[in-house]
Amino acid sequence: MLVLAAAAGAGASESISQARVYLRTGATLDLHEVTVAGDSLVGMSGPASQADRRRVAVPTANVSSIAVREVDAGRTALAILAIAGASIVIIGAAACASLASSY
Repeated sequence: MLVLAAAAGAGASESISQARVYLRTGATLDLHEVTVAGDSLVGMSGPASQADRRRVAVPTANVSSIAVREVDAGRTALAILAIAGASIVIIGAAACASLASSY
């Protein structure tokens, strides 16, 4: 419920772009543009590009938890460095093979 508390503290002007909401009944909802309004969690049933999306409101008392995807900057940077390093090794190996074959 930390995300829910954070969203409530942020106010209605800020929203979570996408969240999976787990209800106490065991059901799940995938919501977009999620905010807390009063005692309810409010969001849209689909992304803005979806023409038939609708507004969904769930009382916070019915919510057991919320899952939100977050970007991990450290892991992303590590992946970029690994790809760059592998590219350098491949290019170096190709250059060495090309030089060796020319002699």
